[in-house]
Amino acid sequence: MCGIAGFAGYPTDTPLKAMTRSLTHRGPDNDGFFVTSTAKGVVALGHRRLSIVDLEAGTQPLSSEDGRVTAVVNGEIYNHVELRGKLERLGHRFETRSDSEVIVHLYEEAGPDCFGELDGMYAIALFDARENRLLLGRDPIGKKPLYFAVDGERVLFGSEPKALLAGGFVPARISRRGLDLYLRFGYVPAPHTLFAGIESIPAGGWLSWEAGEITRGFHFELYDAIDPDVRELDFGAAVAQTRSRLAHAVEKRLAADVPVGVWLSGGIDSTLIATLAARSHGEGLRTFTVGHPAADASFDECARARATARAIGASHTEVRVEPAVDAVFERLLDVFDEPFADSSAIPTQLISEVTAQELKVVLSGVGGDEGFAGYPRHGALRWAQALEWVPALARRAGAGLLRPWVRESADAFNTGGRVRRFLDAAALPAESQYLRWVTLFHADARAALLGTRLGNDSDSPARATAGAVDSFDFAFRHDAGAYLPEDLLRLTDRASMVHGLEVRAPFCDPSVLGFGLSLSPKVKLAGGLKSVLRGVAADLVPPEVLRAPKRGFMVPVARWLRDELAPLADSLLSEQACRKGGLLQYAAVRPLWEQHRSGRANHAQRIWALVLLQAWRAKHPYLEMEPACES
Repeated sequence: MCGIAGFAGYPTDTPLKAMTRSLTHRGPDNDGFFVTSTAKGVVALGHRRLSIVDLEAGTQPLSSEDGRVTAVVNGEIYNHVELRGKLERLGHRFETRSDSEVIVHLYEEAGPDCFGELDGMYAIALFDARENRLLLGRDPIGKKPLYFAVDGERVLFGSEPKALLAGGFVPARISRRGLDLYLRFGYVPAPHTLFAGIESIPAGGWLSWEAGEITRGFHFELYDAIDPDVRELDFGAAVAQTRSRLAHAVEKRLAADVPVGVWLSGGIDSTLIATLAARSHGEGLRTFTVGHPAADASFDECARARATARAIGASHTEVRVEPAVDAVFERLLDVFDEPFADSSAIPTQLISEVTAQELKVVLSGVGGDEGFAGYPRHGALRWAQALEWVPALARRAGAGLLRPWVRESADAFNTGGRVRRFLDAAALPAESQYLRWVTLFHADARAALLGTRLGNDSDSPARATAGAVDSFDFAFRHDAGAYLPEDLLRLTDRASMVHGLEVRAPFCDPSVLGFGLSLSPKVKLAGGLKSVLRGVAADLVPPEVLRAPKRGFMVPVARWLRDELAPLADSLLSEQACRKGGLLQYAAVRPLWEQHRSGRANHAQRIWALVLLQAWRAKHPYLEMEPACES
């Protein structure tokens, strides 16, 4: 796992080392560079390496035998042994055992179609000297990030936005569209970012620079992984196939020349991963979990994680969440170049730091909810569909009568908050309701916060939703095509790579995620949330894990904002801070913060998003807003 950066078409290679150096945290072991001149300017590739496979000889950039093709890669290719054998039979000679070297030779055979044969997580930059082509590509599910900026006939790229900014070629400005999307979702979905002029290559996407001509496209579409025939499977067949696919996905992610561990919560997803990993790994598997103090007992899953660790014979480590205000915010702002409102970044960062002291590779259960109906909102969608026959006016009136009686809480479940979100969107069609449930601030609220209307609430950022056959299919495609890659996987990548730790996600294997997305909602929700995975786990995991309610990887933000973090929030959301930052209208911020702090409402997610945005703005006062005509 590494960091990559570079550019094509510029007159000098001078910025390359600064761009690459900005990614040292992603690859602390060594660096490497490739520079060549073309008729259209310099092509430069930089690499920072975290050694996982072929520790001694796998330094990048890597080139073909004749030097025609050179590549830098961030990621792991799980089928590199099979690809190597195939390529050697075709006459290719390998200089290393590195999994990344197969990409160079595979490109010689297949050209830009090489991505279709790769099984893994990756961000790739490859230069073909014969075609004068720089090719960028991102893996099908979006596990590894890749950013770029187009500057006329020139392009630059990097694993994180900071690499592009370090080059000095891109003016640092705030994107109006990115700002609106951040307030809507709490993250900025690809291809947008919060920086004007910097874009993210979407999951399964590619970009080609060929002698100054730039084209873009997709080598993988999520809806291509959805098999209509799987929708006809019954529950028993779904469980059997899921178990087989997941076991295979776990086994191939255990391959490394360094020890591999597992992040273990008290939930089904990570428990399944740990149990299957222990069967392949044998004794001595390392597991890690995050715990909370007694005051936040509803967030703590340590007891169930311990039970699993004992059952599988793992060596177990617990990390306690004890937030220090200054440290929390400084780390979040350093790790994420953009503000990122998912508070699970905090425990992910803490567990990454502890894990990285002992290991370089860990498996995670991220991705199980998206394919196998694991979120409470998936269950709520049943109610939304069932009530669609009721006229919208009647639904709105009924919701208005019920809402005052629903009370929110600050615990891990906040059932009242979920009910309120359901009631607030009750008059909308089912798909629109779902989008409202995953929205932090709806369009009118964003317009009030920003002082201008920049977007609407009608579209999903996931391309795959265009092919949805019903509202359930729409919801699962949205979560897998937007929330998973641009929130959960981006969060995991940043929080782990800042500590030089590689995280592998078996549930994000296309054969597992695609299968889950293809299953009928009736099968996935047959006995409640995550029914198929509960079926897989029935004879594998401790009973207390199977019985446990869904929690999520959360922290007590609602309480923190009223207690430890209240002074910081007061400062960042003050009238003076809003005026100085120039992003938020204090008149819209004040009632939200007053309602939350007083306990009259739980606006924790919204306040957290605003606090992070203001803290990010205070740390980047030099950033200007892009002109309105360019949004």
